[in-house]
Amino acid sequence: MVEPGTGTDSDNDGLEAEAELALGTDPNKSDSDGDGYSDGEEIASYTNPSNPSSNPGVPSSTSPTLGGVG
Repeated sequence: MVEPGTGTDSDNDGLEAEAELALGTDPNKSDSDGDGYSDGEEIASYTNPSNPSSNPGVPSSTSPTLGGVG
């Protein structure tokens, strides 16, 4: 379990626990939506790490917003 406020990235996806909690992703899973792209890759590509249909491999995927809705 990752504790908020530690600045850790225990799943090594490039996002600290606090960012994952704000985005609604799982701080213990590097790929929260199971689409084959890490949460960090999806944020860097402006896709939604909580939606498997929105990923860097899909043209015109939606952008993430806080709360995981994109």
